[in-house]
Amino acid sequence: MRADDIESRERASSSADKSSADEAARQVWKNLTELLEYGVHFLSARADQLKLKIRTVLLWVVAGVLGAVALVTVIVVAVSHLLSGLAEALGVAIGAQWAGSLIVGGAVLGLLALGGSWVARSMMSRARNRTVAKYEQRKNLQRERFGQTVAQRARDEAPAPRI
Repeated sequence: MRADDIESRERASSSADKSSADEAARQVWKNLTELLEYGVHFLSARADQLKLKIRTVLLWVVAGVLGAVALVTVIVVAVSHLLSGLAEALGVAIGAQWAGSLIVGGAVLGLLALGGSWVARSMMSRARNRTVAKYEQRKNLQRERFGQTVAQRARDEAPAPRI
């Protein structure tokens, strides 16, 4: 074999290696671009799905609020008619229209005040009982773990009062 033949084969082999490397790089780039596009498509679909879910939840919240407002309105109107009729009937029975309204209005306000006071007292009592139970539980845990409570430890460690 001659040197020219060897050189020409090396050039051909080098050219083939170079073109196959270029082709492989192009294919890798194409695959990465395709993968990136599919990833963007997936994320976009997930974002749209989340937006739809948020819109649906908001729609149901608005519908619920509107329903609650309508229900409260119906209740207020019904109570208003009931109390108005009661006041009018009491006024006719007493003989003074204004007295029936005054008595019914005062009674309703008094009942509301009593009910509110009862609710407030019961809430405060329950909160106090929960707090006491929480600290009793802590004290029991301290006795189990350390043989004494924080109050007992503070009493034992307290310095004598100065005179």
